[in-house]
Amino acid sequence: MTKTVRIHRSKATVDDLLEAARYAAEIGDPQADNLMKMAIECMRRANGDRSMLLRNLTDQAWSAGSA
Repeated sequence: MTKTVRIHRSKATVDDLLEAARYAAEIGDPQADNLMKMAIECMRRANGDRSMLLRNLTDQAWSAGSA
């Protein structure tokens, strides 16, 4: 059974996404690399503000990991 990490953009902060990416890598989630790419892009777009809600960032930043 494969474990996966899910995160809700409407409630999560950039810091939550970074933590989810770290945890995904720990449990061997196949999407861990994509989560990390999204976390890095969101951090860049938030100008380092780790408390910014992901819903305040553009859809382009959110989907950066799947491009």
